[in-house]
Amino acid sequence: MAESPNIHLFISEVRGVSTDFLSRQHLSFEVDNLDHVVSALKEFGISGYETGEFEMFQHRNYKWCEWRDPDGIRIECVERTPGLRE
Repeated sequence: MAESPNIHLFISEVRGVSTDFLSRQHLSFEVDNLDHVVSALKEFGISGYETGEFEMFQHRNYKWCEWRDPDGIRIECVERTPGLRE
């Protein structure tokens, strides 16, 4: 695991890699404002992105936006929202 305040990278070894496992891997970046990311995606003509909100953690819930880069790598940006205990 490699971690900084804005980037978390998790790598795990598995045997018998399947396409399902590979399709769930992604890079995730924490951003201050997810609306700015969505605006930039629109400005650059990137379509096919999805957005949502995850609200099940006790701490560090988040809104998210994800898309695939030209090589098929899943990219995700998240904006922190209050958790149940915050």
